[in-house]
Amino acid sequence: MAQTQTDEVLVAAARDGDRAAVEALAARYLPLVYTVVGRGADRDLDVDDIVQDTMVRVVTGVSGVRQAERFRSWVVTIALRQLADARAEARRSRLSRADDPAGDDREDPAADFVGLTVLRQVLDTEQREIAEAARWLDPAFRVVLSLWWLEAGGHLTRAEVAEALELSAAHAGVRVQRMREQLDVARSVVRALDAAPGCPALRDTTTGWDGEPDPLWRKRVARHVRDCPRCSERSRRLTAAEGLLAGLPLLAPPAPHRAPGVLVASRPRLLAVAGGATAVAIALAVGVAVWRPDRDPVPRQSLPVAAPPATGKAPGASALPSPSPSASAQPFFTVLPATPAVVEAKVTGAVRQQQRVAGRDNGQSTLYGDRSVWIFDDTTLKDPFGFISNSGAATRDLDASDGIDLTSNNPVTVDAATAPVELITRNQAELDYEKTHPARFAFWPGPVVADPARGRVLVFYGKLCRAADPCTGPLGKGLGTGIAAIDMKTGAVTRLTAGNGPAVTSLEGVDRSMFFPDGAGYSSAALVVGDVLYAYGACTYQGCKLAKVNLAELTDRRKWTFRTKDGWSADPGAGVVTIAAGAAGQTVFYAPALKAWVNTYLPYGSNDVMFQVGGAPSGPWSKPVKVVTVPAGGDSGAQAANYALFAHPEYARQDGLVQYLTYFNPASGEQRILRVTFQPRR
Repeated sequence: MAQTQTDEVLVAAARDGDRAAVEALAARYLPLVYTVVGRGADRDLDVDDIVQDTMVRVVTGVSGVRQAERFRSWVVTIALRQLADARAEARRSRLSRADDPAGDDREDPAADFVGLTVLRQVLDTEQREIAEAARWLDPAFRVVLSLWWLEAGGHLTRAEVAEALELSAAHAGVRVQRMREQLDVARSVVRALDAAPGCPALRDTTTGWDGEPDPLWRKRVARHVRDCPRCSERSRRLTAAEGLLAGLPLLAPPAPHRAPGVLVASRPRLLAVAGGATAVAIALAVGVAVWRPDRDPVPRQSLPVAAPPATGKAPGASALPSPSPSASAQPFFTVLPATPAVVEAKVTGAVRQQQRVAGRDNGQSTLYGDRSVWIFDDTTLKDPFGFISNSGAATRDLDASDGIDLTSNNPVTVDAATAPVELITRNQAELDYEKTHPARFAFWPGPVVADPARGRVLVFYGKLCRAADPCTGPLGKGLGTGIAAIDMKTGAVTRLTAGNGPAVTSLEGVDRSMFFPDGAGYSSAALVVGDVLYAYGACTYQGCKLAKVNLAELTDRRKWTFRTKDGWSADPGAGVVTIAAGAAGQTVFYAPALKAWVNTYLPYGSNDVMFQVGGAPSGPWSKPVKVVTVPAGGDSGAQAANYALFAHPEYARQDGLVQYLTYFNPASGEQRILRVTFQPRR
């Protein structure tokens, strides 16, 4: 097959069992796969093995490809999923070594041979700077950089980048922008560290650093660069990265060193899945597998090339064969996942609030674009003193390893210039009622979910009244639950109107902004999967029920359905308990490394942090398991119990093995941070 033949022609021939076409496709796409994996891999991953596994899947799966024009996207998707699987396995291995006192969890600098290859191939000073800065990126952003690098060089389109990331083109653009912002920060870090003469204050800042790129040290050095006139001046004029990367070639895989007719493999099992026409093509990939930079003195096993079997087409009519499951996907399982072990649970401090904030109750968050958006219940201000029933904040710092800083005064920007303001406010009917009655209305936010397709963040909230009969009592009187939408461009907050639902009566009359009456609302936890919103509520001590609705039909109560014993029903009364209930709510999220959905919560009146795992938002769910008992929230009685424990999955690390949770401590008024590390059970 001539190299000038198109992918479509080669794929069609490969489907018909043409051995030369398979070999041509493998040879054509090996540099692309090597580049995707090499530029996106962590330092301790075996790039050659990942590339080999990818190429095996490509050459054995090409017979099932039906849409030849999507062949390149399919190959890149396989490479990323193999990389994700390898990354998850490496994390499990690191956790196992951490349990072994004799184990060595340090990464081998020589293992980063792809990073060194990039540096050798790049000659321009600023190009070398970007290649070095890539080593400072968060692992997920290294993958995005790998794809964007290929896009800048004309090897991938933005549509193919989005497909590989399993995002829409708009969402892929947001992810790329976030990566570019972190890349520029990393470039400023590299430039400051490489400066000659160096900055004495920076030397003091990096005391104790082992010299290896690390996200925590990136943040520390970056803070110094921002505050240091000498270092910040060096990074003030960064050339646009896309212009520097556009001319760089694909990484060239090293030539294989093997005798004719001998296939050198790192893992002989790979040969069992392919033979004949595919075996020669796999040998192209194995050429990568045999090369290591003087760090593997043990010769690899030599195996004869398998004999060609009869050719034939793979059955089925799917457009593309399915690669291995993605670590970033959110699948639903019909079986109960294995309950993971808790390796560590440690209170690491408190959320750092804006200086004007004395204390904030509750505290749930969601990822929107490049920031984490937080919404709070009762907020007490100081200097001057003030009280508001709900507020918000935002931050671009998604690394919680050194704490969480919320200096913003609103959920749309990171501005800290003024005190927080009340987000969900009273309407005219409520204000008029308060003029003639002693009772006062308040709104307690609950779950927060992002709806980027509509440019908004949704906040579930409970409406209550306080101060006077019939609203007396320590917490006042609940009146119903609603949903507010925050426009993430303008900051405008709208209490959505529920249509086609039962009328909910409030003190001032029928309140059309209430989706459910008090006690029957769905505002304990919420999450979005695709374009479907799942909301938990109608909670009792026995647990919470589940509802779902398409986000496009959110305000139409007729479109809501409720989980029953056998399926879904439009009747809320038919709903059944699905998950355990937490004090003031809980968080349900998907953890890719655990291949499970997780419900985290604090039970009513308890300081025991609990979790359970499920196969899907609707279950099946495991029995609850205790994570840890956190220090009491006070001296005695009700004040001794903490509450409002929520997970913040946007801060998770290691594909969800490390989670950051917060809970409210009533004695101190703090949102305390709990870091939990899980280990999967096989």
